[in-house]
Amino acid sequence: MKRLGVLCVLVMALALPAMADPVAVTGDMTVGWIGDFGTTTGFTGDVNLYFKAKVDDFNNVAVTVGRSLQATTEDMILDALTLTTDVGKFLKIDPKMVAWTITTGLTSSADASYISQSGYGVEDVGGVSTATAWMGWTWFKFVDLVQVKFGIAPTTIISGGAIDMIVGAYLSKALGTIGTLNAEVFWDNADELVEADARFDLTPAKDLTIGIGAGMKYDVTAPATWVVGASVKAKYGTMGDVAVGFDYASAAADYLAVQATISALQPFDILAGLKLDLSGGGASVFHSADVAAKLNLGNADIYVGYSLGNGVVAPTVRWAPVALGLDGGLYVKFYTAF
Repeated sequence: MKRLGVLCVLVMALALPAMADPVAVTGDMTVGWIGDFGTTTGFTGDVNLYFKAKVDDFNNVAVTVGRSLQATTEDMILDALTLTTDVGKFLKIDPKMVAWTITTGLTSSADASYISQSGYGVEDVGGVSTATAWMGWTWFKFVDLVQVKFGIAPTTIISGGAIDMIVGAYLSKALGTIGTLNAEVFWDNADELVEADARFDLTPAKDLTIGIGAGMKYDVTAPATWVVGASVKAKYGTMGDVAVGFDYASAAADYLAVQATISALQPFDILAGLKLDLSGGGASVFHSADVAAKLNLGNADIYVGYSLGNGVVAPTVRWAPVALGLDGGLYVKFYTAF
């Protein structure tokens, strides 16, 4: 995989002179350490580079390269490589009526996850189509309101197995001073899943925003199973926010997650997150928690916190750099974007 990442960078370097405009390069870096005051420690270091360039008036290329350093592993991977063509612009179609784009390359087919607000993502009932694969996409947007997406992995057509294909519709509508509605529904052919979720962001008062989300996933393979989820998030100006999310499944664990942020003590944020296992099958209702103080330094952030587990299941981290054992530990993390 290292060679693939290096090859990607070389290909980009060779292609730079052919671009119509200068290549925009952005990125981010995360470095963190966690320990339990004993012999167990963990370290992580991740660097991601994002290359974007305009090839001509109708085509844009994007490349993402990631380098990950763990305590025992090191890898460089090609995360994404896409070419997007604005077919509608090429055909001179009025974008207010119909917009048409095609994207091809290595990309994630993840859904929009409008419902996900708790930070832990337990309410994101999708978990649908999150794999990265070589795919082709086409998007149609009608009257600047509804988008229809069709994507397919060409290699699965000739593999003899299930065809990796997604068909979906997406709605985004600003409702004046009331708020904004976002919704999606799509079919994942490879996993035989249908998913629908939506979120209504309300602005009932000045500086106050309330997001209400709900969604469902139905697996039609025998025996059929389903999952429903919901979330609520309230944010008040620069004071902070609080969010709750949960899921209920017909044949899996049920979780509830809570996250709160206090932002009134700038340049610090106080962060707290809690995850509960409501399925009744675990040793306790408490699953894991993560608390931290974040120092805001413009394009950089420093986290100092503690990750907690219940001694039976590995903790789910929210701000910690990595999970550590069954009980978690004290951590320090540095993040910067450039």
